[in-house]
Amino acid sequence: MNPNVCFLLTLHYVKFGSIMKCAVKFNRDKMPEGCESYPMEPKHREWIHSMLPTHVQSIGPIVAVENIFEITEI
Repeated sequence: MNPNVCFLLTLHYVKFGSIMKCAVKFNRDKMPEGCESYPMEPKHREWIHSMLPTHVQSIGPIVAVENIFEITEI
């Protein structure tokens, strides 16, 4: 089993009244219980948001979370 969980996050870009997407990868063992299965629960969204870099956190709140297969760096 892959040790990572990948999400595509949609954030509400408050300053411009638009949305922004961001892909993230987390180590499965370091995630709170249930976060992988239910990432949109308020406590899980809050945890995910807290793990983002500060400049991404400042964009605004997470409004959607999608599981994605993988993130590849090229």
